[in-house]
Amino acid sequence: MQDFVQSLRAECDRVGGEAHAQAVGILDSSGQVVVEWGDDEYYAVSTQLDIIHSSMAAEGGLDDLLEVGEYSHVESYGDRPSFYLVAVAKRLIVAVVYSDSGDLTHVRQAARAAADRLALLFAPAASGALN
Repeated sequence: MQDFVQSLRAECDRVGGEAHAQAVGILDSSGQVVVEWGDDEYYAVSTQLDIIHSSMAAEGGLDDLLEVGEYSHVESYGDRPSFYLVAVAKRLIVAVVYSDSGDLTHVRQAARAAADRLALLFAPAASGALN
């Protein structure tokens, strides 16, 4: 289990750099944060991930996201950031928070690549670990 969590942390770090994100989190299917990346000194990572979870709950819940596979919210005004979510093996969610100066195409590519890499790790590493 520890190796699996380290793999999740490594993916958060990688996506954060590749997507020039403000924050990255990996959530379980109930919306709880498993691991997160970002600098809480300047940006409240947990708060932003909670906002994402609340937004998704208001729009049909995470079950819909797990079935559809991805969701994006682009904020064009105000102080709320944009975010992109992609499902991993219908059990985990990669959440990327980025500013209005971010590029959704770049964010989407980095998050999808992470989801693909995690899907390869997920089946053998998590047998029963995140039930």
